[in-house]
Amino acid sequence: MSPQVVLIVPCKCEGENASKTFGVILDIMDMPLEYRPDKVIVVFDGDVDIRLPGTLPPDVLVTRSVGNTYGKTGACLAALPVLWEQALIHSATALGFWDCDMEYDLSDLSSMILACRMNPGASVVGARSGGKRLWRSIFANALVRQALRWRTGRVPPKDILTGSRICPLGVSVQALLQSSRFEMETWMTRLCLEQGVPIIEIPVAYRPRLRGKKIKPWDLFFLFYAAIRKYGAECDRHEQRRTLAHQGSAQ
Repeated sequence: MSPQVVLIVPCKCEGENASKTFGVILDIMDMPLEYRPDKVIVVFDGDVDIRLPGTLPPDVLVTRSVGNTYGKTGACLAALPVLWEQALIHSATALGFWDCDMEYDLSDLSSMILACRMNPGASVVGARSGGKRLWRSIFANALVRQALRWRTGRVPPKDILTGSRICPLGVSVQALLQSSRFEMETWMTRLCLEQGVPIIEIPVAYRPRLRGKKIKPWDLFFLFYAAIRKYGAECDRHEQRRTLAHQGSAQ
């Protein structure tokens, strides 16, 4: 059976980028089903960044996070109540994630969706292609990749920290519950490697902004720690994340 993909798009004070992303998503949802997500959940952090159209397509859902202190992870967690409210938690088999900063070319999303549908149970990673990346991003990716190789004994994908990916539902939720800010991609990769989930890399055109990046140099420590630390019932954040994920959301 073809995987059912729910795409989560976290928007945190992105302003014009949020408007552009939302417009492209509406166009994508007009494509044939094999090339688009089954559902899209757009999360606005705090005040809504854009003026929404009067009528939304039934497959596009909008919510917002309130009191989010967990960055991108917190915004993505705010989408989890929508999964339960819409009963998607029982039908979805994979969650997609796409940064709302217009750095990633959304036209490449269709290739990732198609790869996911053709490889049920696999994780699809949007490997950044082109563009001039910040040195700290290149260094962080290389360091975390080597740390994951050491921790798991498996060969990680080339792009660990990309903000475009599709992961099996269980892996995605578990990774979000373990994360606190920007480690969610590291956790998703680590869990896929540890659980033997196949990882497919699809090139995604990348046009990075060199100013206004939310991730900071000191976040590298948390990425590295997520790659190597032990985790389990005694040290994970499951209950804390469950509470956050069940907080009320506004449609």
